Amino acid sequence: MASIKEKDNAHWTAELEQLLPRPCRHRPFVCDGFPDQQEVIVIGENPATVTATDCWTFWDGQTGFNRASFMETYRAKRPTLRGTRARMERMLEVHSLRVLETNVAANEKIDGAGSNATDNGAVLSFLLENSPSHRAVIVHGEKGQRGRSKASYKDTHTSSIANTYHAWDMTNWTNCAAIG
Repeated sequence: MASIKEKDNAHWTAELEQLLPRPCRHRPFVCDGFPDQQEVIVIGENPATVTATDCWTFWDGQTGFNRASFMETYRAKRPTLRGTRARMERMLEVHSLRVLETNVAANEKIDGAGSNATDNGAVLSFLLENSPSHRAVIVHGEKGQRGRSKASYKDTHTSSIANTYHAWDMTNWTNCAAIG
């Protein structure tokens, strides 16, 4: 798949349509706007809260992913935020970071992706390759670490990671005040 680093935002839809079915009942990523406009990438195992909503509902070719609309849907299913989602929201609120959330598996399932995991590797690699402005990669859990290491991003941008980016594991974080 061609890199879209030099293309305008309208190309995101065309490229994503090649990777994601319509409808797409999984959650391949979440962000506010276009993935390449985010500062931090968080990679986890899988989305734990089932929203059962077509992810294309939150996508607009002119503005990108509508995180606010996604969070309304999410909070309808889970009004009280806990665990990783609570830490993510704290990171956004306290540090005003633009965050691209993605996972090794795209299927929404509590307690891990399970034996029938929906592989998100192609989307993960695509997002990492086409999101050059990020300053950090935060990896959540052992499966997230393995997924990040399998992504083509590691092979093509090794020197960038070593020289520019910081990678953290947020598995045991109780607050995200350390990010700054």
